[in-house]
Amino acid sequence: MESKFLHYTNNLLSFDDIMNKKQTNDTFNGKPSGLWFSIGNSWVKWCMEAEFSTCDLETCNIYEGELNLEKIYLVDSFEKLKELHANYKLDSETINWVKLEKEYDGIMFTNYANIKKYIFQNNLLGIFTWFSMIDIDSVCIWNKNALKSFNNFFIYPN
Repeated sequence: MESKFLHYTNNLLSFDDIMNKKQTNDTFNGKPSGLWFSIGNSWVKWCMEAEFSTCDLETCNIYEGELNLEKIYLVDSFEKLKELHANYKLDSETINWVKLEKEYDGIMFTNYANIKKYIFQNNLLGIFTWFSMIDIDSVCIWNKNALKSFNNFFIYPN
């Protein structure tokens, strides 16, 4: 079964509202900037476990994105994470998102829990600190070209 790419927000959005997001390398937490999608229900599960949310899950609007995966960098294993780090590192702990933006429209993280577990078991957190803040299997797009469609999945009734 194919997973859905879901965006959760308190805002009402349309495809026309989506804008390109220029990357910078001075991000607070080392993550890229852009429109974030949960892969499947990973965001809801994480929010419930962490008792956290960026929107009230009882009144949250949910949108489904159909993505053009051809120009989205995929991190689905520790080897791919090391490759990303080797090719796009800004310094010993940060990814050069500006450089990655020139070649890709976004980035996808799958198999997150297993990669994070490997990092912790092998005492590599100092090198991959930014990765531990991704939290879930997810996709961040910074170029609207990565988005084929953006549709209401669930709009909370007022």
